[in-house]
Amino acid sequence: MGGGMRMFGEIDKMLYRVSGFEIEYEDKIYFVNLRNFPEFEYEDQMVRILPSTQRMDQIMKKIHGFSWYYDEEKDQIRLNKEGIVPSISNRNIKSFLVYRIDFDQTSDSVNLTEVTSMSINE
Repeated sequence: MGGGMRMFGEIDKMLYRVSGFEIEYEDKIYFVNLRNFPEFEYEDQMVRILPSTQRMDQIMKKIHGFSWYYDEEKDQIRLNKEGIVPSISNRNIKSFLVYRIDFDQTSDSVNLTEVTSMSINE
């Protein structure tokens, strides 16, 4: 067979990527990381491995199938599973993004570099 560990070199880069969507709530834009939701585990892995317009479009359809709300206590957007809290309109979803996480040794900081994105047409 062969290949050794080198054959996983490109695949491992997905570990340094983040995927999610931006949603507007009360004049503020929130980034919702798909990694935080077990419901999106498969989609998150697929789009981080090979981000494509087709995959992002499929994920956005699934995202629109869920109800989202603003959690004031945690200052984040969450899944509205129980439907008790008023939901944010899906029209407030602005874009889907995949970022690469980079560490800059000179400034000792972590930066996000956009790999690809898809804007939502209103």
